[in-house]
Amino acid sequence: MTITLPLPPSKNNLRYSNHTKTAQYRKFESQSDMIWIRDGFNSHSLLNPTYDNQMLFDIRIYLKDLRSDPENYFEALRDWLKGKLYSDDKWVFFQIVNLPLEVDKHNPRIEINLSPRIFSKPKQIKVQAI
Repeated sequence: MTITLPLPPSKNNLRYSNHTKTAQYRKFESQSDMIWIRDGFNSHSLLNPTYDNQMLFDIRIYLKDLRSDPENYFEALRDWLKGKLYSDDKWVFFQIVNLPLEVDKHNPRIEINLSPRIFSKPKQIKVQAI
């Protein structure tokens, strides 16, 4: 399952110094909430990533131009998805799957595969000395 969202604000435009959300982030949040509800994703149950079960989401980023740093968009995306897909974003990671990055001047966006890959911590093997 994939959801397509407008490009989030970069981490430079997320919050003011007093930790209140900027107008740019509030606009992204409201647009994304409408898409989330419109596409019927509001019934998702929360996932619970842990150290033992880390989650990796595949995403595709379509930038307005190549001057932007795609890494700057992940913080806003993590903040927005928290509470919708998972309760804690400490063990959530994103992987860009369309490299080299693509440019779409008329429709910059981010596509998220909502079926994360879950990585379990490998079990330790006991070795006996001979």
